[in-house]
Amino acid sequence: MSEKSRPDGVTILSLWYFVLAGGALFGSCVTLVPIGLLSVSDMPTGGRLIASLLLGLGVTITLFVGVVCLLVGWGLWNKAEWARVASLIFAVLHLPFFPVGTAIGIGTMWYMGTHPEAKAAFGASG
Repeated sequence: MSEKSRPDGVTILSLWYFVLAGGALFGSCVTLVPIGLLSVSDMPTGGRLIASLLLGLGVTITLFVGVVCLLVGWGLWNKAEWARVASLIFAVLHLPFFPVGTAIGIGTMWYMGTHPEAKAAFGASG
């Protein structure tokens, strides 16, 4: 069995990470607009600098999250074992975002951690 098929649950989870990546990358692009507007505002220089730094930090974090989600989605799509582990880590990070994040996190942990079909797709034993 050299070419393993991708289970539907893995496909759905991969698409979820692509959607998350798209949202994060779009959000980082949208956040660039206020940074540009700050350059033409009449706010005091110190305030503009602090606001620009904070917005820049937000763009950087959001961009990083978007790229990581894109990589995890790609890894799940291609059935990379590291992506299965990354999805389990992200599932734990989803838990505090009640109710949707909690449901997605629990579902991901159950499916990727215990479901034989998912584990077999990634070559995980047990």
